[in-house]
Amino acid sequence: MVEPPERYCSNCGHELKPEDQFCSNCGMPVHRAARVPTPEADRPVPPLPPPTQGLGRRRRSLPGSGALRGRGRKLVVLLVLVVLVLYLVLPLVMESLIAWRLQTALGTPTKPNVEVSSNFPPMMLLGRIDRVKVRMDQASLQGAAVYNAQADLRGVKVSVPSLLEGTPTIETQSCSLLTSARTSKARTLAA
Repeated sequence: MVEPPERYCSNCGHELKPEDQFCSNCGMPVHRAARVPTPEADRPVPPLPPPTQGLGRRRRSLPGSGALRGRGRKLVVLLVLVVLVLYLVLPLVMESLIAWRLQTALGTPTKPNVEVSSNFPPMMLLGRIDRVKVRMDQASLQGAAVYNAQADLRGVKVSVPSLLEGTPTIETQSCSLLTSARTSKARTLAA
């Protein structure tokens, strides 16, 4: 029986077994094995680290990927908060702002009840609102007193700068207005 020739690692000079595909000392592939001992390696080889428990699971990670992952989580949390503000808080702010401006513009003694709805609330930042419902106990429209007024506006475009300035400019695709005339007994008796 012919004995296989001795093989040595060309990187570190460590003797290789016939079945080795990699050097057990430095990890160099065997196909670069030398046929003669090389006692002095080109460079020193550090010892192998002790085996870890998760041998079967190896994750590749880039340097600094932990920091990126932390920033990614913060970005996701920030985006979720922005979406919550846009969907929950923005309609309430728009309702309050419109009610306050209508109270000033129409001279109502009490703040009107305003309901704003939008299929996509972020569009409210651009002044686009699907529907605005307004209820007022008393208002003055073009000099005439109106009571229990209800307005239903659809396809509303509000000029946000004019709304903030106090002179709201509102365009609507459709508008319905219901009012009731109130006669007071005191006026009837006095007349």
